[in-house]
Amino acid sequence: MERLYTVEEAGEVLRVARQTMYKYMDRGVKGVKLGYVYVGGERRITQGAIDAFIKASTAAQVAPDDTIDTQISASGHGAVVLATP
Repeated sequence: MERLYTVEEAGEVLRVARQTMYKYMDRGVKGVKLGYVYVGGERRITQGAIDAFIKASTAAQVAPDDTIDTQISASGHGAVVLATP
């Protein structure tokens, strides 16, 4: 089974503050949200979701005029693309 990170642990992986993690999950960046699951009422993030978020948000920043694949996923847990440019 893939490891589940707490919000704080995932923030350490991405080297961002806890409040930034909630922004990534709730509002997203460049139309891309960080995927998560609820476990016992708490949010948990998989490594696959982190990898997919990095890939999708980097693609959105690098090529803003291109269409982004709205089905980006890693092991069933991934970034959710909100809109394409």
